Amino acid sequence: MKNSTQELRQAFIRYFEQHGHQAVPSSALIPQADPTLLFTNAGMNQFKRVFLGEETRAYKRAVTVQKCLRAGGKHNDLENVGYTRRHHTFFEMLGNFSFGDYFKEDAITFGWEFLTQTVGLAKDRMWVTIFRDDDEADQLWKKVGVPASRIMRCDEKDNFWQMGDTGPCGPCSELHFDQGPSVPGDDRPNGAGDRVIEIWNLVFMQFNRDAAGKLHPLPDPASIRAWDWNGWRQWHKASTATMTAMCLRRYSAPWPPGPGSGMGSKTRPIGRCAWWRTIFARSRS
Repeated sequence: MKNSTQELRQAFIRYFEQHGHQAVPSSALIPQADPTLLFTNAGMNQFKRVFLGEETRAYKRAVTVQKCLRAGGKHNDLENVGYTRRHHTFFEMLGNFSFGDYFKEDAITFGWEFLTQTVGLAKDRMWVTIFRDDDEADQLWKKVGVPASRIMRCDEKDNFWQMGDTGPCGPCSELHFDQGPSVPGDDRPNGAGDRVIEIWNLVFMQFNRDAAGKLHPLPDPASIRAWDWNGWRQWHKASTATMTAMCLRRYSAPWPPGPGSGMGSKTRPIGRCAWWRTIFARSRS
């Protein structure tokens, strides 16, 4: 699939529109009615009240291109900028959402179909990680064709997601892509280097964490699915470089050199064309 970034956005949106999703504009980068967040850090933020059962929408499914900033708080990418080839702070999160419509099985099927059929990634170069206790996700990945040898169980550090210290959260399942031995790094997910990179993330939001840290079941369990756009473009171009020229240039700012750095005047990217998250919800039982 040889496309520009705009064509990739359109392909993602078109795919989910064809599956009955309503296109919804990005919400503001600074949340308007959520004191728990300084910046919008995920595509699901504007639907938080829907997940908590405090609000309803006129549509059951939505697709968005959401502007996000991760420079502090629970999801802080700032400390990784400059140390990896794929971490920045500002990015677009392309996501689709379903409220009271479907959950794990369809979320997994959509993700696998989009990446392997629409995008064209090689199935035998994929890895899947799941939360250690999620037997249902394990069986569903096997159902779409992922062999048991390519499924890894991980703990909270890698496979349990939450938007902040409080709010919706739950176990997650991730797709990783092996770029091959020419890229430095371990040959398994969550290892060192960039050889095997996370490209898609499904968060099965089943709980709401309160200020005391206690988990309460959500009225409509949901899942967030994400496509790491940078990861796919690295594979597509057979390169480990971030697509600075293509999609970060307009988000760049001068980077003053530190004393004695010898770096001169450089440009520090503050943009990221990366996480494509999609959210689904299951009907109340």
